[in-house]
Amino acid sequence: MRNPLAGPNIIGGVSAGGGLAALIILILFPEFYYLVPAGAFIGSLLATLFIYALAWKDGALPTRLILAGVAVSSLLNAGINGLMIFHPDRVAGVISFM
Repeated sequence: MRNPLAGPNIIGGVSAGGGLAALIILILFPEFYYLVPAGAFIGSLLATLFIYALAWKDGALPTRLILAGVAVSSLLNAGINGLMIFHPDRVAGVISFM
């Protein structure tokens, strides 16, 4: 974004993708809790690739990246909130993590 102070959440979906992937692992496969960092990395990577795919049209302009990131972030955060609503017993300890 041509800003040296920009963080990884400037396009939005990176942290939300990692959070959703980590939450899915902790809900569906709690015995594989040690895979959470790798799953979060893969979720962040997939979210980033999805954002770039949405924003790509003759190149990825910063404005399109930010808007696609906000949209994907909203979608992924809705998934996180939905999982937290439907599985409150399994995510009681995860809420402080998120």
